[in-house]
Amino acid sequence: MYIPLVTDVFAVIMRLIMTVLTNNFALAIIIFTVVTKLLLFPLQLKTKKSIFDQRRIAPKMQKLQKKYGNNQQKYSQELQKLYKEENVSMFGGCLPTLLLLPILLGLYGVVYKPLTYLMSCKGHIAEIAEILGMEYSNKVTELEIARNMVGRIAELKDAGFTKVFEMDFNFLWMNLSEMPSFSPMNLLAILPIASGVTAFLSSWLSQKQNPMPPKPDGTPNTTGKSMLYIMPLMSVWIGFMLPAGLTLYWIVNNILSAAQEPLLNAIAKKRYGNFTVEPEEPEKKPKPKPKPKPIIIEVDEDDEDYADYVFEDEDEDKDDEN
Repeated sequence: MYIPLVTDVFAVIMRLIMTVLTNNFALAIIIFTVVTKLLLFPLQLKTKKSIFDQRRIAPKMQKLQKKYGNNQQKYSQELQKLYKEENVSMFGGCLPTLLLLPILLGLYGVVYKPLTYLMSCKGHIAEIAEILGMEYSNKVTELEIARNMVGRIAELKDAGFTKVFEMDFNFLWMNLSEMPSFSPMNLLAILPIASGVTAFLSSWLSQKQNPMPPKPDGTPNTTGKSMLYIMPLMSVWIGFMLPAGLTLYWIVNNILSAAQEPLLNAIAKKRYGNFTVEPEEPEKKPKPKPKPKPIIIEVDEDDEDYADYVFEDEDEDKDDEN
């Protein structure tokens, strides 16, 4: 898979790491992940600013929802006006997340086709395989060919392939030139599982330190809770479909994301200010009307009118009983 410019830039960085620092494939990927994390740090900080801004204007958004909830068009207009007045970007925190896919796809070509992108041997793969005594076919990957180049670099350079170099694919008793497999199970299956576990821990820590602001209508925002379980499961599933080197990148990326979270929060609070949202005052309910006091009339029992009333009332009660 090839993404113009992205794959080429990643290839230059990986080649520089593997020819200058280390020829170990796993260590090169770890160093590459650290470099990309450092480059994306300013964008991650911008994401924090967006989260802070959303929390800050959440009460005002709720008021707009209560006021214009029945008029969606008016509510959208007032919401855009609020974002503009408060200098808040609606999509300010999306860029780092959107960049993850191009990075993975760009790195895929570098990891899966090292002879093409790292050693500039495009169009000569079959010739190199023949020199190594391998029968080249579509089922033979460039990773397998690169693994068989160990101890044969001088021979290949004599044949005119001057940019080839030896690659060490060993990492913790695993061979990263192979693919993780669930059936039959191999040792590399640990990587997709570790990818899912680290993805869950990274997301859980991020949500704990950065709770999602409520929806404009005041109801809790449950989007993050669902993604907390969906993303790790997807990481495990995709990990069995990608080269082991890419899965290692994802694991290291998750660990670094969890490690940098407290640092990002500390810098964001210092730069953008730590604020507290004042709770909205509850609506005052009208006071209940006082119950009318009973009227007591004092009557003189010796009065003839009172006696007539009492006797008439007792007669009516008897008639009702009959």
